[in-house]
Amino acid sequence: ITNIPENAFSRCTKLSGVSLPESLTLLDATCFAWCASLKEVYLPKNLKAIYTFVFDSCPLTNVVIPASVVELRERSFGSMPNTLTVTFENREELPEIHRNAFQYSNTVIFRVPWTKEQHEAKFTGEYSNGSTIYSRDPFFGAGEGSVIQFIDEQGNIIEEMFK
Repeated sequence: ITNIPENAFSRCTKLSGVSLPESLTLLDATCFAWCASLKEVYLPKNLKAIYTFVFDSCPLTNVVIPASVVELRERSFGSMPNTLTVTFENREELPEIHRNAFQYSNTVIFRVPWTKEQHEAKFTGEYSNGSTIYSRDPFFGAGEGSVIQFIDEQGNIIEEMFK
C-alpha cells in the first residue's frame, strides 16, 4: 500500500487508533476526516504528503510528523478539538506547510527542529492569489495559547514563540 485514497475511512466513528504501513507515501484528502474516536495515529517514516482535511476534526492529542514529509496541505490537522502536540522530526529541509493546515484547531504545541530565524525566514509575511491576501504563518488558525517550541536534536527546548 502506497496511499490511502480519498474518503477511505472518513466518518468511521469507532476507529480509535491507526498504525500505517511503512510503504505508505501519501494520505489523500479526507481519508481519516471526522473520525470522532481517532485519538492515536502512527505516521510511517516514508510518508511524503498529508493532503487536505486528512485528520480534520479528529480528537488526536499527539502526532509525530516524519522527516520524510515535505507537505502538509490545507486543514490536514484542522478543527482539532483537544490540545494537540505536533512534533516535527529532525530534517534537512523545512516542509511546505500550507497556510491553514491547523485552522480552527484548539491549542497546538508545535515542536520544531529548526531555529526561530529559519522559521521567520520561511513562515512570515503575506502573499496574494490576486483577490485575497493570505498569511504565510502555517500556524494561522491554531487556537489561543498555541506555542512553537524550537528544539535541539535531543528534544530540548531552545526557545519558544507564543501565538
